[in-house]
Amino acid sequence: MCDSPVISRRLLLSGLAVGFGALVLPKLPWISEAAASGAASSVTPEQALQWLKEGNARFTSGKVQTPNLTPQRIAETFSKGQHPFATLISCSDSRVPVEHIFDRGIGDLFVIRVAGNVADTDEIGTAEYGAGHLMTPLLVVVGHTKCGAVTAVVKGDQVGGSIPQLVDNIVPAATRSKAKGLSGEALIVDAIRENVYQSLQDLREHSEELSHLEQHGKLKMVGALYHIEDGSVEWLPERVPSAAASAARDAVEQAVYAWATAWSAGKVDNYLACYSPRFHATGFAGRKAWEAQRRKTIQSAGSITITIEQLQITLQDASQATATFLQGYRGKSYQDKVKKSLALQQEGGKWKIVREESGKA
Repeated sequence: MCDSPVISRRLLLSGLAVGFGALVLPKLPWISEAAASGAASSVTPEQALQWLKEGNARFTSGKVQTPNLTPQRIAETFSKGQHPFATLISCSDSRVPVEHIFDRGIGDLFVIRVAGNVADTDEIGTAEYGAGHLMTPLLVVVGHTKCGAVTAVVKGDQVGGSIPQLVDNIVPAATRSKAKGLSGEALIVDAIRENVYQSLQDLREHSEELSHLEQHGKLKMVGALYHIEDGSVEWLPERVPSAAASAARDAVEQAVYAWATAWSAGKVDNYLACYSPRFHATGFAGRKAWEAQRRKTIQSAGSITITIEQLQITLQDASQATATFLQGYRGKSYQDKVKKSLALQQEGGKWKIVREESGKA
């Protein structure tokens, strides 16, 4: 007889994605409907993240507001449905009460809890529902200190039942931490952090829907670490996969040169289109006043050339970047060179300027 090894959820997910050539999985209907309708949450990813940060600050300071826990809120979410502003994947540990640590109430957060805050088939599908159907603009993977699931994997503890198939997603994180030469408590602490990044990687690699939403600026995915010793949430630096990072840098570079080319050519509409609707022009009454001034300046300048030297691009995450360079300006009667910094954000699949700063070269 042939052996029948237990198939892990990780292997099953990979098999469905690439191994079963004859098996075609249908796209989730709510994703395409949401995209086709053009509907979008009025809450931005940045605003949603700020609300979580503010909520945790209230929690740790003992000044909780316990919002949206009234009979009226219960009736409202019953009659009007749920409209959470963030999807969160967190550990099932009883010391990590997600709504409490962010001081939120009924209908505010779409929470997925699983041991080790792993992202496998069930968790990814649920997250797709949160981001795709409920249209939450923010997805957070929340790890925590003293995580028993990660500790067990790092130490190689023997576990029974279905637990091995549950925690196999943690193995790559533990392997990366061990490769750093760490040991003891330092190894476990690092593995807990790496496990958050692993879940974010699994979400991106195994969900076409989530990746699409992120790439088009409709979803932001971040990692966090809850400290059970004091109740604080640490927001982890974001990592962009190497292949995606290279593509993103190329796209940002193209956006910067397109901005300079439009300016040099006097194509004002193309130049202004390089700026996000969120761009704030310091010193002007509003966007229209700034655009009017820029249009007048560029059109009256005549023949000019804008050059870019020493361009450096830094990615904050998959949808935010900073470009710094020396900008040269040469016209008929004036020339100058300044240090320029452009903050760009991906919106609708295009990189747009959200902030511009200049200084002496």
